[in-house]
Amino acid sequence: MSHKSVQSICLLPTGEFKLHDLVSSNSIYLAYVDEYLRELGEDSEFVFKAAGVDNIEQLRQVPRVPTEVMAKVYERVYRNPRLGGFFIKLGERIPLTAHGNLGVAFLVSPNIRTILQMLQRFTAIAIPWVNIQLDESPHQATINIQISAGSADFKAALVESIVIHIAHHLCNLLPSGHLPCALEFQHSQPEYVEDFYHHVAGEVRFNAARNCVVYPMAVLSVPVKTADRLNQGVLEQQCAEELRLLQKQTSQAQLVRGLIVQNLSASPTIQWVARQMSTSERSLRRRLQEEGESFRNLLAQVRHEEACRHLRETDWRIERIAKQLGYSETASFSLAFREVAGVSPRQWREQSS
Repeated sequence: MSHKSVQSICLLPTGEFKLHDLVSSNSIYLAYVDEYLRELGEDSEFVFKAAGVDNIEQLRQVPRVPTEVMAKVYERVYRNPRLGGFFIKLGERIPLTAHGNLGVAFLVSPNIRTILQMLQRFTAIAIPWVNIQLDESPHQATINIQISAGSADFKAALVESIVIHIAHHLCNLLPSGHLPCALEFQHSQPEYVEDFYHHVAGEVRFNAARNCVVYPMAVLSVPVKTADRLNQGVLEQQCAEELRLLQKQTSQAQLVRGLIVQNLSASPTIQWVARQMSTSERSLRRRLQEEGESFRNLLAQVRHEEACRHLRETDWRIERIAKQLGYSETASFSLAFREVAGVSPRQWREQSS
């Protein structure tokens, strides 16, 4: 099946995905969703048809599908009260080999630090708009997970599966089976909160400032049981080539948006973004203009989307939200928000509650 025919199984783009409807994700993840739904006795065919997929077998014939298809399936499952904790189990069930060369590269990596560095570098091969950053402090290693597209329910479902996938498989790769010392989620606490405690040695926090998995620093240097340095180097080169080909097919606006989301609190400038993309500011402006976009519009869109999410899903003070969005003054944030929404951030929160 051609890429064009895969797009035909998509629903029309929604407001949540107006910049992302042509971005593709690894189709194997939906195959695991289908398999698990059937095991649970759920009508998987109905779920997928509601997401615009008339024939589930089509998904098994192509390597990638539009991310919107994945989002609609995840949303429908996440909102089903009978399926609480589904994405925790999904994170456990999906094997590392489902990620192709990237997953096999994890298996043969020399230690956990190498795995996390590869995850940080190559996540876009599996799912675009998922950004993973490894932060190292004297005592803790924090794996931060940012998802820059989709509805709140899609983000919650996806981050639950990613966090548990990381915790579950790193535990299996380590000789002594280390568990994280903390898990943090930006969304509200679900009814199945106890299910998370099977994957952590410490706290599970919700309504947090970030989505993350936290380990003691010492874990990063622990050798992996299945390490194979020779194969690891070859697989890393193959992952780099896959990423290069994927980026070649991705629009400039999508790449810029991803960089903005990753660095929003630092108030990224077009000069900084151009440097990250190894191009000049002038060239970047021209390419964005050719796509009918501008850096200013992309920054404003991301800020407004993130503002609405924080107002709807957290009880953060307006000052804290403004700082998180990269505004130096709360008044500037309030003015920008009112220009788009027609009401102040505080009024918007009251109306949406």
